[in-house]
Amino acid sequence: MAAAQENTQKEGDEQESMAKAIELSRIVEDLPRLNETFRQSQSIFVNSVRRKVFRLDNIVLKFGSDISPFEAKYLRFISEVTNIPVPRVYRDYIHDNGTKVIAMEYIPGRILSAIWPELCDKEKMKLVGQVREILDKIRQHRNTMIGGIYDTPAVDVRMFKLEGGPFSTEEQFNEFLLSDLSPATPEIFRSTFRRLMKTNHNIVLTHCDISPQNIVVNNGQIVGILDWESAGWYPEYWEYVKFFNAPDPSLDWINYAEHIFPETYDLQFTVDAFLTRCLAH
Repeated sequence: MAAAQENTQKEGDEQESMAKAIELSRIVEDLPRLNETFRQSQSIFVNSVRRKVFRLDNIVLKFGSDISPFEAKYLRFISEVTNIPVPRVYRDYIHDNGTKVIAMEYIPGRILSAIWPELCDKEKMKLVGQVREILDKIRQHRNTMIGGIYDTPAVDVRMFKLEGGPFSTEEQFNEFLLSDLSPATPEIFRSTFRRLMKTNHNIVLTHCDISPQNIVVNNGQIVGILDWESAGWYPEYWEYVKFFNAPDPSLDWINYAEHIFPETYDLQFTVDAFLTRCLAH
């Protein structure tokens, strides 16, 4: 009886959250209501008019021209094929003016980047172990195409975003990465890159931005992995090299890489780091 009542309560709460999320996602069409609602809400992230993320009660509303049109689909996919904790998507759509809107579940907890400096090494190792388990689950899923989850373009985010594909071979993907080299790059560098970039990796499901600001923690447990907009099917080394992209210099997060990844890709890391230095943008 108690279990039945608990399930009924849970279903009622989910229906209420869904209704609220749908209503909140609609108000982006009404500027006065939008301003009033966000005046009462908690701003999580603001980047001019291109990207805004606000929380109101147990709902997060994410909108702007810079929101990935695939993020909501990717979140639903992860929920369907894994038990990795991700926000539930209640509604998503693209407004007539091009603004993309996602209404999703708020996951209670603290962002790992905010608490990392407070943790002792034992606490850090416990969380690092959980990250490793999560990545192991993600990487069990494989594909033959390289690109976004639903045969959408591959994305390489460094200082700027490069998109292309999807690609049927790793050789094509490598040429995509080399396509943004500075015109001043000597031909000897280009040919060396091609020789060093392998073409026989497994293609696995990849988050592409496993960083402390995308991990939610509650009572020592990881309860949410956020920001799947760049996720997709990539060569097995990709998660590792992306782990080192633009790290927070105030955190020692990257020092735990060997505990997070069962295999390090030293050659690929070196090539990728040098490639970044030679890019045009």
